[in-house]
Amino acid sequence: MEGQLQGSTFVGDYYVFDANGNKIKRISNTDLQNAYLKFSGNVQKTLGKPLDGVKVQVERHDLNYLEIKSDAQGNFECKLELNFEYTIHFKKQGYNEQTILINTTTNNLLDTSKYELNNWKVVMHDNFAAAASNEIFGFLLNKPTSKIYYNKRKNNFTSDGAYINMFKKEFDGISKTTKLLLAKAAEDNKKLEIENLRIDAEKKEKEIELLTKAQQLKEAELKQREAEIAAQKVEAERQAGEAENEKEIHEKEKQIKDLELKRQQEKIKLQELQVDKKNREFERLALLRKMQELEIKQKENQLSETETALSQEKHTSSIKEQELEVANREKSIKERELKQNLIYLYIMLVVVLIIAVFAFFLYRNFKQKKKANAMLAKQATEIEEKSKIIELKNIETEQSIQYAKRIQHAILPTNDEIDVYLKDYFILYKPKDIVSGDFYFFSDQHADDKNGNGNVMFAVVDCTGHGVPGAFMSMIGSEKLKDACSISSHTGEILKQLNIGIKSALRQENKDGTRDGMDICLCSIPINYSKNDSFNVEYSGANRPFWLLKKNENSITEIKATKQAIGGLTPANQEFEQNKIPIQKGDIIYLTSDGFADQFGGPDKKKLMSKRFKEILISIRHMPMSEQYDYLIKYINNWGADTEQTDDILVFGLKA
Repeated sequence: MEGQLQGSTFVGDYYVFDANGNKIKRISNTDLQNAYLKFSGNVQKTLGKPLDGVKVQVERHDLNYLEIKSDAQGNFECKLELNFEYTIHFKKQGYNEQTILINTTTNNLLDTSKYELNNWKVVMHDNFAAAASNEIFGFLLNKPTSKIYYNKRKNNFTSDGAYINMFKKEFDGISKTTKLLLAKAAEDNKKLEIENLRIDAEKKEKEIELLTKAQQLKEAELKQREAEIAAQKVEAERQAGEAENEKEIHEKEKQIKDLELKRQQEKIKLQELQVDKKNREFERLALLRKMQELEIKQKENQLSETETALSQEKHTSSIKEQELEVANREKSIKERELKQNLIYLYIMLVVVLIIAVFAFFLYRNFKQKKKANAMLAKQATEIEEKSKIIELKNIETEQSIQYAKRIQHAILPTNDEIDVYLKDYFILYKPKDIVSGDFYFFSDQHADDKNGNGNVMFAVVDCTGHGVPGAFMSMIGSEKLKDACSISSHTGEILKQLNIGIKSALRQENKDGTRDGMDICLCSIPINYSKNDSFNVEYSGANRPFWLLKKNENSITEIKATKQAIGGLTPANQEFEQNKIPIQKGDIIYLTSDGFADQFGGPDKKKLMSKRFKEILISIRHMPMSEQYDYLIKYINNWGADTEQTDDILVFGLKA
């Protein structure tokens, strides 16, 4: 932009530039007659009641642009000129601040449309609610709620999907924990900005490469043009030489002298000497003719002279003729030398001309290269600055994920909770990334501690994906699994209710819903199992089996799971098979995700596979469970030492 600012507003005419550098005039006092975005909505409290007196502060490029307040019904409205970036702050004492980022760039500076974005919903939490969630999710309350931008395909303004799911739609049937988890998706905008910066950086590099190629093509065209000019010069000189030779033949010596006087002043003396020599030759020939005439007269007068005198006279005449022939030969030799000298002179002139033209183009090329190098240096500086910005964005993203790891670990059951009921066991939990798509679950809702009976629930869950997407699924899955356990104490019914809850939370009944889900193996274990020589374990699974290593056997018994996942394409009324498995004292139960068996490694960089995994478990059956944990973690680290971890790893072992 180019213009004069008074505060945050342009005074008089100002100019904006499009992507091609075209300069377009704008008038500051037209009251947004050309084009604008009419942005309006409603500010509400946490429970949906309107909030009046909220200060709506609009910033344009970090300068205050507009300031209004919401009315008694919480409504607000403002007009925003196109092709600027705005930050809108919603502030009121006693409530946390909310922020919306709006980019009104439509990629067309001549756009004169009037856009509208109505019925926007902004929810503000009071300070008590923000303080209550400070330990786990409070950091989300002060994050930007959304980024609004122009959607070229829809030809209108819209926001990212996270905002629509968080604030514009109703969340019937979803717990508070799930709502706060979905709010974290707004952080994806940072990743999008980093990707845009990275694309911009790649675009700059391609422009530099195209500039270099264009410069090389230009140099090649110049060299080709020089060669054509040189060829044309040589041809022109050759034709001129032939024409001059023809004139020399027709005009003889006079034309030769005229040509020498015009083109070679330095040969004047040589030409004069040549003329003198030729004049002497003509005089000598004239003298010979006179002598012959005298001899003829003498012969006529002296017919009576002797034959000896006559023969001597004839001999003298032949000698004179030979001398004349020698003179003619000398003349032709001089003419050939003169032609050669002219050719040499023409060649020298052509060479000098070529050198001069080459020097000119070389100087001009040097200037162009100097200008191009300056431009490349400027672009390199811009790329370096944007690389620093990308690095800062990456650091911020990693810090956010590290905080998310703390949140995810907070939902996992602690060893103190599990040790009350389970004695000899281990949990091997090794995420692929900072956060994990695998998680384990423990519930004592159906344990009767007073009477010493009842069961506890333990599950190993493998969600779709890993990293941040898998972590979101694990948070939703943990919440829904807890709700399902409160409904029933039977594993088959729990998985059925979990499937219904996941499909409802992710809105998978709609055709536009996601197809994400999870695999799970769930066991119901008696709380007094360690006091009995035998007991029964209730098991249900969704694509994850139950492994039992009996005390007196050298093979693992595998109880198959129902071949359906939780969520995704699974029907809402899906039934899950329920198994009652007898356990003897000394038997070992293993529940695992597919991460351990799918890890690549070893000398051939192949998958470990379930068969090898079972052989490992059989080989360490004599070890205490804590030593089995140490052995397995050391084995998998050595197996995949030279390869990246393929997936999240989760293994649970319990000895009866």
